[in-house]
Amino acid sequence: MHSCERNSLVFNRENGTKKPLSDRERETLKLLRGALPECDIHANMRLADVIKAGWRQFNFIKSYHLDFVICDQDGHTVAAVELDDSTHDNRKARERDAKKDGWLRDAGIKIIRIRKPHEANKIRQLIEEYQPERIFQEPQNPPVFEPGRANSRIPPIPVPPIHPSKYTRPRIGRSRHITTQQIFTRMAVTVIGMFVVWMVFANFVSNQQKRMIEASQKAQQQMKQRAAEQQAEVQRRAQAAESLRRKQEAVSASQTEQLRKYEQALIYQHELKVAAQQPRYERVFVRAKSGEECRKGNVIDNEVVRCMADHYEIIETKNGTQ
Repeated sequence: MHSCERNSLVFNRENGTKKPLSDRERETLKLLRGALPECDIHANMRLADVIKAGWRQFNFIKSYHLDFVICDQDGHTVAAVELDDSTHDNRKARERDAKKDGWLRDAGIKIIRIRKPHEANKIRQLIEEYQPERIFQEPQNPPVFEPGRANSRIPPIPVPPIHPSKYTRPRIGRSRHITTQQIFTRMAVTVIGMFVVWMVFANFVSNQQKRMIEASQKAQQQMKQRAAEQQAEVQRRAQAAESLRRKQEAVSASQTEQLRKYEQALIYQHELKVAAQQPRYERVFVRAKSGEECRKGNVIDNEVVRCMADHYEIIETKNGTQ
C-alpha cells in the first residue's frame, strides 16, 4: 500500500528533500479518502503495477504513472483517477493521456479525469455512472470534468491495445510462464537451426570426401596406365635388341672381323688425335738467382725465397719443346 506517511520525503543530493506529492495532489488524496473511506487510495503508482503486460508490452507502459489508484478491500482496482492541469492541453500530452486511457480501458479499469481537487468529492458518483458494459468494447474518450470548457474539441487518438483482464495486479507467475515458453521456443529454434547447419556441413564434408576418393581412384588408374605403357615400351625395346642381335649373328665371320678391325683403326686414330692434343709436362732443374732478380718491389714472399734457391719446376711442353 502506498500512503502519504510512508516514504513521505525523497532525498536529493543536490537539492536536499522534496515532497512526493504536490499541494493539489495532497488535497485531492485527502478528498478521495474522505469520499471513499472503505477503499484504499494509492498515489503515484506505476501503470505496470496496475495492469498485466507481457515483456514486449511492458516496454511501452513502464514509463507511465497514475496519479491515484482506488482499490477495494480485496486489492482489486476499482478505478484510476488522473488530476490534470494546463500541461495536459498540448498535443503530445493528449496523445500520451489517450494511450494511457486506452490501455486502462482494454484492461477493464475505469479511468476518471478531473481538473480540480474539489471534484474528488463526486468520485463515488462518477464511479457509479461509469458504464461497465463499455469496459471491453471499442475504446472511447474518457470523461474529463472541466467546468466551463468543452471536452468535444479533444479528438480521440488511437492507442495500441493491451489484452483485457479482470485482475489489475500483474501476476509474476504467468509472466514468467510466458517468458519461459518464449525461451524454450527460441532454444528449440536454435537447436533446429544448429541441426540444419550440422546436416549441411556433414553433407558438404561427405561430398568433399567423395570427390577426394574419386580423384584418388582416377590418379591410381592413370598411374596403372602409365606403368602398362612403360612396360610395353621396355618389351618393344627388348624385341628390337633381340632382332638386331640376330641380324649381327647372320653376318659372316669375315665381315665381322673386318668390321672389328675397322673399328679398332678408328679408335686408334682417335686416341692418337686425343694424345696429340693433350699437353705434356717436364720436370726441369732451375738454378738459384740473386735477391735483386727475384725481388718484386720491397716485398719478400715465398716465391722470392723459392727463386733464391735451387729448385725444380714443372714446365709444359708442346711437341717436345719447352
